[in-house]
Amino acid sequence: MEEGTDPAYAEKLIQFGWETITEALKQGGITLMMDRLSNPAKLRAYALSEQLKEIMAPLFQKHMDDIISGEFSSGMMADWGQRR
Repeated sequence: MEEGTDPAYAEKLIQFGWETITEALKQGGITLMMDRLSNPAKLRAYALSEQLKEIMAPLFQKHMDDIISGEFSSGMMADWGQRR
């Protein structure tokens, strides 16, 4: 969006991108996904994965802390209770 991309388009691109990735992972795992890429694209994917690990580490740590403390389960149960 910094480069002028429409926020609605960016949202759809991310959503459908994640769906496509997760479906491909279900079908053949990371090996099949990487086999579809050219060698330069594999290097780029690796570089992006390293960036994502760094960016998402705090979120992952919070999620793990929430699981260990029981906060995650409590939140899920509260959500389920609201849907009835």
